[in-house]
Amino acid sequence: HYGGDVWPNSLYSNEGGGGHYLEVELGGRESNRDGIGARVSLYAGTHQVHAELASGFGFGSSNPLSLHLGLGDHRRADRLVVRWPSGAQQTWKNIPADRTIRLSEGGDEYLVVRR
Repeated sequence: HYGGDVWPNSLYSNEGGGGHYLEVELGGRESNRDGIGARVSLYAGTHQVHAELASGFGFGSSNPLSLHLGLGDHRRADRLVVRWPSGAQQTWKNIPADRTIRLSEGGDEYLVVRR
């Protein structure tokens, strides 16, 4: 923000289409603590979603430190692959939809944070 900035603040809300989702929080151990830079791939049937965790993409903006991945009509993720900034790769399988999970680098299980 600059004193001469005349643009108003805006907050946008995506009301969505009612499909299923998986919210993913990352915790790095060898990588940075928040997992920034991790690449996540979700597979559900033939449906694929790919995302990268970043703290922001532009001037004056920031992103939540979680990834919201759409599943459409699928009620679970068949496979979730995380490529950590450290170079390590992990895979979790058969994760139910419509919840927030926490994945830890080097950990075998996921933690359900919210349903």
